Amino acid sequence: MDSSTRMCHANRALLYLFLRQILYLAMFGCSQYPAAYPFLSSDFPGAACDESETGYGWFGGGIFVFVSIIGAYVLPTVLVGIVAIKFDEASKFSESASQAREEIENVIQKASQALPDFFFPGRLDILRDAFELMDANMTFGLDLDELKPFYHYTYKAPFHF
Repeated sequence: MDSSTRMCHANRALLYLFLRQILYLAMFGCSQYPAAYPFLSSDFPGAACDESETGYGWFGGGIFVFVSIIGAYVLPTVLVGIVAIKFDEASKFSESASQAREEIENVIQKASQALPDFFFPGRLDILRDAFELMDANMTFGLDLDELKPFYHYTYKAPFHF
């Protein structure tokens, strides 16, 4: 057995002892189990065990087991599920973005064939920057809600309509 395996077994043993102490304290209370774990001593004011307190019996044990199962199995499963869902959404967005970029390149290529003098590199960069500014929801397309402010600032605002 190598040292990392021994360390893993030692950590598990310490965790088991710590959890057992908490379980006994919840079930029996300070009156029947006064030496629960080290930080419930008189050395730490406010954390000392009141000897008159009794435990919750099997109800305390049930609550402890319920919280342990939720913390050990349910919460990590939920977190992994959330991460998987977000990863799936991000991959779908990335796929749609690459498809939209291909469509944009096809449109630019067709337009540059029809209007060869219009699309020079500087103008194309300006048009791309303007499109990225107008595409507020990053769908690689412009809908009516995104075109209204553009229409307002380019047509109505300069002429005070």
